Amino acid sequence: MKSGKGFGRVCIIAGAVFLAAGVAACSKQKHKQAGLGSPAAPGTPAEFSTVVGDRVLFTTDSSELTPEARAILRGQAKWLA
Repeated sequence: MKSGKGFGRVCIIAGAVFLAAGVAACSKQKHKQAGLGSPAAPGTPAEFSTVVGDRVLFTTDSSELTPEARAILRGQAKWLA
């Protein structure tokens, strides 16, 4: 009979620990991480790729630039100047 009481105490203590851990996890405020959803800093490669565009694509089997590609190149030249 004594082992039955000990098991009950262990279950109660384990339940209390899990309950305390669950309450502690819920009470923390979430901190906003820097960089998520914020604009890129001026003059950085991240700004270059988001604002100007870092890729110029060609059509298949062609070396001619599309009007969109020319606009990207103009923007890159302006950003670099």
